[in-house]
Amino acid sequence: GAFADSLAASDSLSAGVQAGSSELWPTWATEVKRSDDTVPLLPVPRSGHARVRVTNIYRTWEPWFASIIPSDEAKGVLSAFVLDEPHSGTLAPRGGANNVCDVSKPYEDSVDLVVRASAVGEAPPS
Repeated sequence: GAFADSLAASDSLSAGVQAGSSELWPTWATEVKRSDDTVPLLPVPRSGHARVRVTNIYRTWEPWFASIIPSDEAKGVLSAFVLDEPHSGTLAPRGGANNVCDVSKPYEDSVDLVVRASAVGEAPPS
């Protein structure tokens, strides 16, 4: 699909700095390629939040990166939303993985991302 095409066309060794962060992100995570695929909208109540679960479907450890990218029609309201931490990480293979150092804290194959309406005057996290 479009995501695989984007990965194949990128150089995973080069990196860029994501806005508001000092962390280096690989190029494939900073370049958004438009496709004909329809992306579902995420409704966020004005005084609330919305939660999105990202799950690794592969049998390998996978890095992930998240940011808010407004549609062309919504570019002026980007500052009205904040993506809570974390913004990146690594997902365990599908089904999760055991943590031999602490069996009570297994490695997860998913992460919950929270997008919330920002308070008036609130700066995005850095």
